[in-house]
Amino acid sequence: MQRKKVHICFRLEESLFSELKRIAQYRNTTISNILRDIIIQYLQHYSMAFFQKIQIPRDFYEHLLLNTNAERIVNDESLYDYFDSFMYWKGIQDLSKVPIKKIIDLVSDFLIELFGIIDFDYKITPDAIMLKIISYTPPLTNIVSSFIVKLFEKKIPRLKVLDIKIRKRTILLVLREFFQKTKK
Repeated sequence: MQRKKVHICFRLEESLFSELKRIAQYRNTTISNILRDIIIQYLQHYSMAFFQKIQIPRDFYEHLLLNTNAERIVNDESLYDYFDSFMYWKGIQDLSKVPIKKIIDLVSDFLIELFGIIDFDYKITPDAIMLKIISYTPPLTNIVSSFIVKLFEKKIPRLKVLDIKIRKRTILLVLREFFQKTKK
């Protein structure tokens, strides 16, 4: 049974990267750059938004706004630079060589680094962050968020969809829709 699960996960990741490779060739770029764009766009659109939607103490929210790292989210180029520095610090040169589950961990770690959240007074942990993102992210209407949410589902078992086939199909569909909308 365990072997079957590993095989299914491998096929899911293989299909995902196969689709990313096709898109990267079409757009004359690398898989690493595509993944980086998806992650950055997700962070730009949702990182601050979900903090406003969850009911957190006002003084903590003010701390986020005053945090120099959080201010970087306002500027696209700064966020890209900051993410690149973060990847360099983690020893990652090519995102396409990082397993999907590690990419999820990377995004989670980057959120913590970005906002300076280390599970202190208000007990906001990586799992809490992801749960809140998933809770307040619109469904498939938003392509970037839905793609990342599907990845997060692999990290939090209780949020899994009905079965792996639906998830695989949805991820590929989401990828296609996202790049159809963004290609010029």
